[in-house]
Order: sequence, then structure tokens, then C-alpha cells
Amino acid sequence: MTVRIYVTSNDQWQPTTFDPHIGGSAMIDVSSDGYNIVTLSHPGPTTIHGPYLIWAAPTTAGSYDIVVDEDLDGYRDPGEKVDDSDPPLGFTVTAPPVVYYSVTFDAVATPPPLDGDVPGTAVIVTGTIGGVPFTVTKDELPKPFTGIPSSTTIIYTYTHPVPAQSQAKDSD
Repeated sequence: MTVRIYVTSNDQWQPTTFDPHIGGSAMIDVSSDGYNIVTLSHPGPTTIHGPYLIWAAPTTAGSYDIVVDEDLDGYRDPGEKVDDSDPPLGFTVTAPPVVYYSVTFDAVATPPPLDGDVPGTAVIVTGTIGGVPFTVTKDELPKPFTGIPSSTTIIYTYTHPVPAQSQAKDSD
């Protein structure tokens, strides 16, 4: 027996008692790869089938039902199986939690007190966070950036030359 397996939005499925093609509505598969056609080797109410991959990644958070369309017509007919139970919910896909990070840019001249040689309006750091450009001046240090979702690309460069001391030793 060949069937279609649909992943549909969660619904209060009531088997229709009328011809599903007259006033019935077609099932809409919401999975990323559409409904699946599978062949059941031993059809029957107590036979265990599968497992079958019915929704390839990526998935979308929400509440869903699984419907087995036995006559391959795309409609929920009386007697066709739905995974609804009491309460009427098939399954739920939850979104992974988003982790947020903070980054603080700071700079200290080595050795002090040379940072007095760098004007407060001098741009010390340039870069992008998630493709959005930013600059940080000396007066803004330390400069925090918060609420950065995980997997965000951060690119930065310290741009202002930091004054340095040079020491020379006289040769004899």
C-alpha cells in the first residue's frame, strides 16, 4: 500500500462525512521538502511501519500534525490517520534558544602615560558586527557592544597607531 504522509499545521481534524472534494479543503504540507510518498509493506492497524523521515532540516518552530493520506487524493478523508490525541496536538518543534554575547573594546597605551599623546577624537577601533560597520574613538573607550547573537561574525582592527617608547643603548 502506498500512502502520502503530510506534515500540516496543527488543526482540529474532524473526519469529513461528505465527499471531501465537494467543500473539503486540500491538506497543505508545511515541511521543507513537501509530502512524502511511502510504501507500507504490510498494511494493517497493528503493523509497525517506518521509521520514515518526514521533515528534513531545516524545521520551523510551531505546532504540527502528521496525516496519512491513504487514497493519495490530498484530502483528509474519514478513517485516514492523524496523529492528533487529547489534547489535539501532534507534535511541537521548538526554536533553539538564541544566546547573546557582549564585546567590549578597550585600549591602554603601554607604558603609560603615553595615551595622552592620542587625541580623544582619534578612531581607535574600526570593524563590523554582523556586517554592520562601527568605529570607536579614544573618548568612547571602553566601548561595549551588547545583544550580539551567537554565530555573528565580528571583524575589527585597532587603527590608531599607539605611541611607543623606543630605547637605545649607546655602544662603547
